[in-house]
Amino acid sequence: MTQLEPGLVQLIVERLPDYQPKIFPTAPPGNAATPHVTYLLVSKPGDPVLSGECKLQETRYQFDFWSRFDDEGLKTARIWADQFRTLLSGFWGELPNGVCVNNIIFDDERTFMERDTRLHNIQQDYLIWYYLI
Repeated sequence: MTQLEPGLVQLIVERLPDYQPKIFPTAPPGNAATPHVTYLLVSKPGDPVLSGECKLQETRYQFDFWSRFDDEGLKTARIWADQFRTLLSGFWGELPNGVCVNNIIFDDERTFMERDTRLHNIQQDYLIWYYLI
């Protein structure tokens, strides 16, 4: 977990309070009801400078929106994904835990139907630049 992650999750649950009990790192518990959201750090490339580590960090996070395997479930996943994109894309400023975000950029989105779990899955990737504290 990075310093960024707790502040990012706190921002999400403060601005989108319906998600608080439904957002999980990496994978939900086995009994998690849908819809729910999972997130994971996809990449955090090193960015060394001559004086050590660069204080401006770049990361890529993936958010997965899971819902029932029917038309209504897909609509719900779409609504949730759109709300996240509205909140995160273009965000800059201080997160609730004090981490200073330089910029969040929406990178891409994919939609899947997971036949084995009988769930719809919309995946979104975000590039996030923030300063080490």
